[in-house]
Amino acid sequence: MKKYRKHQKLPVREAKWKWNYLNSKYQKGENITKYIEQEMVRQFSLELINSREYPEQIEKWVEEHLNPDLVKKLDMAVRARRKRADDNEVVLYAKKSVFLEYEAWKVLSELSTAKGVSLSEAILLLEKFVDKEKLESYKKV
Repeated sequence: MKKYRKHQKLPVREAKWKWNYLNSKYQKGENITKYIEQEMVRQFSLELINSREYPEQIEKWVEEHLNPDLVKKLDMAVRARRKRADDNEVVLYAKKSVFLEYEAWKVLSELSTAKGVSLSEAILLLEKFVDKEKLESYKKV
């Protein structure tokens, strides 16, 4: 299994982000190519636009035709998108802390040991088998 940096680089996803960034610049009328002649700018910009579904072509286009003024901006935009995407995943899958009374922890611990599952899985297991009507009618005294 490959080890990645803190923020994982996924080439296909990043090529899509590059395409979106450059397409938006082109739509705003900016020159995204290193060329000055209008016909060449139009030709190579359309080449990029048409390669939307082909990440390898997008990367090749960036290497060959990208405006030098946009290199750093594009890298920063992709880095920011990568960080936001990773941060969103962390929020979804982050571990949470729960404080339990000793007796509750002991019951959970015994259940998880007996079933060979983690404490989290034991809680989910209990939730599946709880009588929903009893749970709804339960009120703490």
